[in-house]
Amino acid sequence: MEQVFTKSIRNVALLGHSGGGKTSLAESMLYISRLTDRLGNIADGNTICDYDPEEVARKNSIRKIGLAIGLPSLALFAISFGWSFLYLFITMKCLKMTYNESIAIINNPAIQQILQITLSTLMFLVPFTIGAKCLKFKIGELIMFNKVKKGTFLPFLLIGMGFCSFANISVSYASSIFEGFGIEYDVDFGRNPEGVFGFLLSFIATAIVPAIVEEFACRGIMIGILKKYGEGFAVISSAVIFGIMHGNFEQIPFATMVGLILGYIYVKTGSIWTCMAVHCVNNSIAVIFSYLPNTALSNIIYILCNIFSKKSTPNRKN
Repeated sequence: MEQVFTKSIRNVALLGHSGGGKTSLAESMLYISRLTDRLGNIADGNTICDYDPEEVARKNSIRKIGLAIGLPSLALFAISFGWSFLYLFITMKCLKMTYNESIAIINNPAIQQILQITLSTLMFLVPFTIGAKCLKFKIGELIMFNKVKKGTFLPFLLIGMGFCSFANISVSYASSIFEGFGIEYDVDFGRNPEGVFGFLLSFIATAIVPAIVEEFACRGIMIGILKKYGEGFAVISSAVIFGIMHGNFEQIPFATMVGLILGYIYVKTGSIWTCMAVHCVNNSIAVIFSYLPNTALSNIIYILCNIFSKKSTPNRKN
C-alpha cells in the first residue's frame, strides 16, 4: 500500500441543507475518480458517507454529537439573551416606561421568582426538545421512567445528597483559596420574597421546577441521545452542559460535579425520578437555609457540631 504523509492530506467540505444531495455528490466523485468500484445508493444504505447504522436506517447523514450539543446550546443562548431584549422592547416601546421603571419591575423579588420559573422552563425544555426532534428521536423513548424500589431509591438518594454536600464543601474551599490570592467572584441571587407566599414561590422556583425541567433535559434527553457513544461519555457531556447552563463561574464547578453524580444515578437506577428527588432535596435545603436568619443558622450549626463532637468523644472513667 502506498504510504501517504499527513502533509499531503487535504480536507474537502461539502456544505448544503438537508436533502441537498451532498451524499450522492460525494458518492459520484469517489466513483468517477475510481476510488470506489461501485456507486452507492442512499436508499440501499450502502454509501460511503452513511457508515453509521442509524444513518443507514434513517437514510440521512447525521452527526448526533454535534447536533445534540449544538442545537440546544444555540436555542439556549437565543432564549437567555432574547428575553431581555423582548422585555425592554415591550416595557419601553409599547408601555412607554423609562429604563429605570422597567428595571424596577424586574428587581421585585416576587417578579424575579416568576421570571425564574418561566425562563428555566423555556431554557431547558425548549432547546433540548427541539434538538431531540431535529434528530428524529422520540422523547418517550429517550427518557427512562422505570420504577425504583425503596431498597434502591433510598441508598442512591443518600449517595446523591452526600456527594452534593461534598461538592459544596469542595467548591467553597476552592473559593476561599482563590480569595486568598485576591480573586473573588460573588453572585448576587437577589432578595427572597417575604411571607408564606414568598417562601412557596421561592420553593417552586428553586426546588420544584429546576428538579423537573433540568433533569428532564440534561439527564433524560442528553444522556438518552449520547449513551450510544458510551455511558461515561454521555454522563460527562451532560454534566458539563449542565454546569455551563448555570451561567456563572461560582455555580459552574458545583453544578458540573453534581451533574456527574446525577448522571451516574440515572444510568445505574434507570430512572429519572431518583435524579429529580436528589435535585429537589438539595435545592430545598438551599431554600430553607436562605430564609433562616444568620443567628438561627449559626445556632443550628453550633448544636450539630456539639452533638457530633460528643458522639465522637470517648467516655473516660476516673
